[in-house]
Amino acid sequence: MELRLIVPAAPGWIGPTEELAGSSWRILSDSIVSDEQRHTPYHCVSYSWGQETAPNLFGLPGQVSRNTRAALNAAILASASSTELSAFWIDAVCVPPGGAARRATFESMGYIYSAAESVIVVLQSASYAILTRNARSWEPYTEEDLRTLNEDRWIDSVWTYQELVNAKELWFTTTGLEAGISVSDEDLLNGIGLSLNRYKKKHEISAVELRQRFPFLDALEDRLTDRMIGGYLQRSVFACLTDIGSRRCDPEMPENRLYTLLRAITQEPS
Repeated sequence: MELRLIVPAAPGWIGPTEELAGSSWRILSDSIVSDEQRHTPYHCVSYSWGQETAPNLFGLPGQVSRNTRAALNAAILASASSTELSAFWIDAVCVPPGGAARRATFESMGYIYSAAESVIVVLQSASYAILTRNARSWEPYTEEDLRTLNEDRWIDSVWTYQELVNAKELWFTTTGLEAGISVSDEDLLNGIGLSLNRYKKKHEISAVELRQRFPFLDALEDRLTDRMIGGYLQRSVFACLTDIGSRRCDPEMPENRLYTLLRAITQEPS
């Protein structure tokens, strides 16, 4: 497989660069995963692609999500205040454009996300505002908050499942922030758990009815718990199938459900 990383561009670097988070960046790549690269600490960026496209970064061919640049910029800012790591992996840029290298990289996504020091999730601004408010106040989410989170495109995507369950550490941020701020998965889990439990008691509904009203958010609570307590190959395949089967998937690419399942249960590189 080919592991491409986005790293700072040293002064005098001759080659394609991009200005991100106020500094210059380049791509570090190799046709194989060398020992040196394998031990290069890096963050993975997880985000929802959406429908709108834009030209790829670093002069690479093809179109990518319009959200790619903003998500990468947000992840760089979010990590700057808490770590010295300065390498990032994001799918639109770091997956080779074609051939055997592209196929091998897709087959190795479980490895790529599990080998990262952390996965930084870039949520929609409205969702992130709810998270940060709860993290500060410990007040349960309102019903409107729960519906907003349940409809976030990252939370219900089949593609992001593999990125969540393979993460060593999981942090949440959003675009448009001036400084690096992020919310931990523990804060999110506590907020969701408290709020769904309060909602169930207030409306006197069963666990089944609760999942019918907030299917993606209720499943996210299960997966966050699963990720924290379940190690590699300790994850229930039945639970994976259940979660993956309920997530949003491009109808023209149904094979993504199978790819996501494989990446969730194996962390071996292709």
